[in-house]
Amino acid sequence: MDESLETRRSVLANPLASLDSTAQTGHGGDWQEEVFLKIKSMKDMYLGELNHMHQKITARLEQVRLPLCAIPKRFLGPPDL
Repeated sequence: MDESLETRRSVLANPLASLDSTAQTGHGGDWQEEVFLKIKSMKDMYLGELNHMHQKITARLEQVRLPLCAIPKRFLGPPDL
């Protein structure tokens, strides 16, 4: 198995694992590659869905949001008793 693929799988399997790869692998310069792979894998997994959710929420907010000037003044003042 490719070492980078194995690293990626291990990072995905344990997302809370320490990013100090020196202690884990013995290679002092590999931590940057591990962080890059972790960020890239998270981007690949979640960015599309997050963008879709953002578009849906934004569209819904635009549907329900009324400019303040469009609300009749009788609704903005204190209630008549």
